[in-house]
Amino acid sequence: MALPNNIDGQIIQAIKTRLESITAGSDYNYTYDKVYDDFPGVAAIEESKTKVINIRVNYESLDGTREKANDTIHDIRLTVLIDLIARGYSAAEVRKMKSDILKSIGQDLTWGGLAFHTEFVNASRNGRDAFDNVISDWTITIDIIYRKNSWSL
Repeated sequence: MALPNNIDGQIIQAIKTRLESITAGSDYNYTYDKVYDDFPGVAAIEESKTKVINIRVNYESLDGTREKANDTIHDIRLTVLIDLIARGYSAAEVRKMKSDILKSIGQDLTWGGLAFHTEFVNASRNGRDAFDNVISDWTITIDIIYRKNSWSL
């Protein structure tokens, strides 16, 4: 029996790799100190890191179902939150950082063929966690639509 595929994990890794490649002077405004995959809290980020990106998966939902041969195929909508934490920067500088992230996302909306499409959902100031603590200067929400075999979580 084949191992389950982990397309969502591959997509998150592709996002992380892409955001890590943002470099000032190469069509972007800033270079970022660190890109995290679901870092648990802003308070634990080292003080020396002033420009940080944190990727969080909010949820997955079924977007559609198809039958193929002897298998059921699920179209999945993966909602991803991208937090921008910028310590000691003006609002104008933080907006430029947000633009860097959006430009990077737009380079390939299929994430190297792992997904069908990526949709911008929203961007909000002062993102908050479940306890109402401010955890980011901006949180960008995107939906990534991809396909996988049913029950291959």
